[in-house]
Amino acid sequence: MIKNHTHPLLTSTPVLFRNFSGSWTLTKRFLPFFLGIAWSLVTPGVMGEARAQSAAQPATTSPLVVVSRPYEMQQLLTRPSLSEAAQKGRAIWLQRCAYCHDGVGQPTYRTMGPWLGAETVQALGPDALRAIIGAGTMRMPGFRYGLLAQQVDQLIEFLKTVGPEQKPTAAQLAGRSSGAAASNGGE
Repeated sequence: MIKNHTHPLLTSTPVLFRNFSGSWTLTKRFLPFFLGIAWSLVTPGVMGEARAQSAAQPATTSPLVVVSRPYEMQQLLTRPSLSEAAQKGRAIWLQRCAYCHDGVGQPTYRTMGPWLGAETVQALGPDALRAIIGAGTMRMPGFRYGLLAQQVDQLIEFLKTVGPEQKPTAAQLAGRSSGAAASNGGE
């Protein structure tokens, strides 16, 4: 026979019961209560030690550095004149590729992957680029299972529209971007 015992704080909730093997078992509702008591017993000592260590060490703060990059708002708000396939490819680019291959919005224009644009499509050819996107490289994951063939084609259509004037300048790559270098059309 199973005997139910109740805890005074958890009335009508079984706290301990004797299971079929004869040993006592905690119910799930008692465990948070037990952990709360255990935490309240341990916390004051841990918190007291942390306060003592922080009081012993002088407070050091690093200076706050604010980096701002002015953008040409008109250029950002202008709707791109792309074909439907290139627009879909641009959306895929922003979702899957821009984090590693596009430095806009990053503290510097340095990226994990190389700059990609129309020059890349012309140099490698669409078929070789499809193979690289599908299989990946040592540093880039393959998208064979993440993108459909149609999506890869749309991505390549978008890359064909990215001209060399959009490539980061030497000043931008060096982290000396003042916004003027970007508006000069890529020195």
